[in-house]
Amino acid sequence: MSRTAVIALFLASLLLNLLVDYGGVRSPDSEIVMRTAESLARRGDFAVKGELTVWPGFGLATGVDGRDYAIFGPLQSLAAAPLVLLADAVGERGPFRDDAGPLPVSHYVDGASPDHARATPPELRRAYGTRLVVSLLNALVTALGAALFLHLALLLCGSPAAALALAALYAFGSPAWPYAGTFFSEALTALLTLASLAALLRPRPRPAAAGLLLGLATAGHVTALLFTPPWLLLAAGSGPRALRDLRGAVRAGGAFLAGLAAVGALLGLFNFLRFGDVFETGRSIGESSLWTTKYAHPVAPWRPLVDLLFSGGKGLLWFCPALLLGLIGWPRLHRRRPLLSWTLIATALIRLVFIATRSDWHGGFALGPRYLVVLVPFLLLPAAPLLADVLKARRRPAVLGLAAFGAACVAQQLYFCLGEVFAFLQRTRFEQARLGVDVLLDDRLYRDWSLSPLTGLLDGPRGPWLLQGVAASNATLWWAGTAAVAAMAVGWALWWTRRAAKASYGRDGR
Repeated sequence: MSRTAVIALFLASLLLNLLVDYGGVRSPDSEIVMRTAESLARRGDFAVKGELTVWPGFGLATGVDGRDYAIFGPLQSLAAAPLVLLADAVGERGPFRDDAGPLPVSHYVDGASPDHARATPPELRRAYGTRLVVSLLNALVTALGAALFLHLALLLCGSPAAALALAALYAFGSPAWPYAGTFFSEALTALLTLASLAALLRPRPRPAAAGLLLGLATAGHVTALLFTPPWLLLAAGSGPRALRDLRGAVRAGGAFLAGLAAVGALLGLFNFLRFGDVFETGRSIGESSLWTTKYAHPVAPWRPLVDLLFSGGKGLLWFCPALLLGLIGWPRLHRRRPLLSWTLIATALIRLVFIATRSDWHGGFALGPRYLVVLVPFLLLPAAPLLADVLKARRRPAVLGLAAFGAACVAQQLYFCLGEVFAFLQRTRFEQARLGVDVLLDDRLYRDWSLSPLTGLLDGPRGPWLLQGVAASNATLWWAGTAAVAAMAVGWALWWTRRAAKASYGRDGR
């Protein structure tokens, strides 16, 4: 794989991620993380000043010092703090000037209103401007994830063309693309878990580094800890003699756990200093508050399991049909690398079952099953050997079929990028409330096909802030983008198979 190809994929991903960025913070979870980043940058501590006025107490827990702290992992806030400083350095200059035009709206800023899209009050410009700058973090993180995914795909199949095609599918044909426009922590968590896997799949594995990276992922989102059991098994069997040598397996597994424990110790200290308990993240404090009693509690997993995969509002297979390639390609991966195959299977099952046991299995107001988004790259990786075999055979119908399928996946994610899912779900909720239906009481908003963002998303407001000034409708932009993607996919497929025909002609001498 040439360095040029890696750089080209990274730059293409970064450019298109920036193009679809919302330019603000649209989720209450993300707003709490954002306020923590502001506190870090401006006051040097993690305490959050001011709760969400529209959802008092949400995402916060009172520490031993009487101050409020976020219940979410600290890493996203730490990564965003330098961008807060950058926004503060810009100050009132450039695009933040009062006469520089409207700024994208961040929904949970005190006093925020959709009407501000046209005329932002001066007192809110700084808050909106800061969130615009910080929201760009995931564009960069997701592009780095795509480049790392390319490296892993090449390790699994040995075909640069197949690895690049699959990495492009991950970057633009999976939820990685629309999530790059948000400020959710899924992008950073996915990057670090991919890096952890890459450390284990190196020709000379680095289990300690893999454990350290997985620990950092856990600091981004606590559910990354679910990767530990299968990753540990892979670490123990990653060395060339580990499966035959018990001592080598124990040494490799111990190194992995040591790396994980190093970050775990820091997180434990972080929790102790805030809440007086190394295991307390803040989620079990304040049992009488609204968000703890209704936001997250244990439930029977049976129905959520089905809904996470197949429901209209959150079904993973509907929101990421590209995963079908991973399912089809899994037997090839299993024959070639059975330990890795079992690791990925265990990773998917553990996370799926755990998320299904939570009342917030749906991930709230977000695109598809938010808590399963970090699984997407690992469920796509098994497609690498399949693509390598298809491209090697160069049979035109098969290559054209794969290109058409990939183009359809990219078109779907473009649809998700152009619409604004947060406003869509809020609007749907309010419309149902006027009919006397509370769609959140029984999770109907996340299960009912008639309320799904899979249909009607383009009828609402536009998501990407850089495209707000384009006069064409969302539907027109989507059709134009889809036509361009289809033309590129078919053109590439014809070019690839024509190369095979010319090579065959040269060998035959005719």
